Amino acid sequence: MPEVLITPAAESDLIGLWTYIAQDNRQAADAVFDAAQETFRLLLASPRIGTSFHAKRPSLKGIRSFPIKNYPTYIAYYRPTQNGIEIIRVLHGRMQREKRLSAGN
Repeated sequence: MPEVLITPAAESDLIGLWTYIAQDNRQAADAVFDAAQETFRLLLASPRIGTSFHAKRPSLKGIRSFPIKNYPTYIAYYRPTQNGIEIIRVLHGRMQREKRLSAGN
């Protein structure tokens, strides 16, 4: 059965995102977290739906990106695997993607 594997870096991203938003609005933080989980299920069902991420570093080969449902400023970076998908990072669209992806990969 296909599965979603969330890397420690992606888990840390999600916790940090929730914590930041919850400072002002816990319900909003829960909504973003739930949207991320829904996005992961969508990606699991259709792993090629995301956009290929073209990076200079060979270690980042095969990574794809897809916006979090209803929160397009947050992007899930993932890699399709034989057993499902691996969520590598969940980053704000303005962050230095390649640098952060390399650190979490």
